[in-house]
Amino acid sequence: MSVNEIPALVDADWLATALQEGDIITVDTTVLSVARNGGGVEWLSGRDDFERQHIPGSRFADVLGAFSSPDAQLVFTRPDSDRFQAAARTLGISPNFRVVLYDNAINAFSARLWWLFRSFGHDRVAVLDGGLQAWKVAGHTLESGPAAPVDAGTFVADPQDGYFVDRSAVLAVVNGELPGTLVCALPPENPEVDSGFRGRPGRIPGSVSVPAADLLAPQTGTLALTTQFDAIARQDELVITYCGGGISASLDAFALTLLGYRNVTVYDGSLNEWVLDANAPLVVGAG
Repeated sequence: MSVNEIPALVDADWLATALQEGDIITVDTTVLSVARNGGGVEWLSGRDDFERQHIPGSRFADVLGAFSSPDAQLVFTRPDSDRFQAAARTLGISPNFRVVLYDNAINAFSARLWWLFRSFGHDRVAVLDGGLQAWKVAGHTLESGPAAPVDAGTFVADPQDGYFVDRSAVLAVVNGELPGTLVCALPPENPEVDSGFRGRPGRIPGSVSVPAADLLAPQTGTLALTTQFDAIARQDELVITYCGGGISASLDAFALTLLGYRNVTVYDGSLNEWVLDANAPLVVGAG
């Protein structure tokens, strides 16, 4: 591995050593979900949590704001090239830097930003296995307070095909017009689905349920990939992952990529978009 390469998944000890090499930027991607009165969830910036404790030298990525489209109808819609480039530069990221992403939950937001970085042409990006919790369990130091000011980076967004699809591609799979497998990253009986998706519970017909949380070892929060994707027979077939808003779907897509699947893409609008059409089909229960 050359000096500027990095594995897609790294552990805490690897990161602690690599930080001494000078070309690593660690980025906290935490977003908080808070139950809303009357049902559903509200998404909040994780900046306050970041300022309470973070890996030394880390920067905070505003996945909810700076790394999402401000004009889109749906939360977490992927940004355009100019917006992503500006957000990455604000974090001090340049083409020669290696980036390690983490959060304080199940790393779904880290996987989301990993997927975005790759979709904009930056391959030198990794996810910290187990996130902030793994760093703490390994006994490494923490710091608190705002991130230190950094010089703007020179990151250049270079959009790549194949990382995202829209509703038309999903509908083509549902209708049998496009070969592929749909993977739902939500639990089969999602407790938020009744209130979170306009009173229409269920999953897209024909999809396989692989909840993102089931990809993690219960005690450590690290990835434990075993038989979750066995229903997908071939590693070269089209796989479209989705969830509520494209976040848990990104963790499934990240895991599939680690396992060697070569044609994986995320339905960015996911169920938040799908249910806008009252006639869009849904089925209840596991696939």
